[in-house]
Amino acid sequence: LIERAALLRHFLDHCTRHGILTGEDLHLLVQFELDESQNAHLSNATRQRMKRLLGKLRRVAQQPLPDSRQLRLF
Repeated sequence: LIERAALLRHFLDHCTRHGILTGEDLHLLVQFELDESQNAHLSNATRQRMKRLLGKLRRVAQQPLPDSRQLRLF
């Protein structure tokens, strides 16, 4: 579990450094996870934004890394 969390953090940091995620995107992801019980109250626009953001992250995670490891986070 700790290794998976560290790998996820590394992946999200990489995405932020390379412009794949903005700071606002990262904040939205964290808030979405922390406010799990309140997600039913999200607006349709926010849900659609999350859907697009997660799709983008899935595509990035499936690309081969320089050291040939694959990220299977989503």
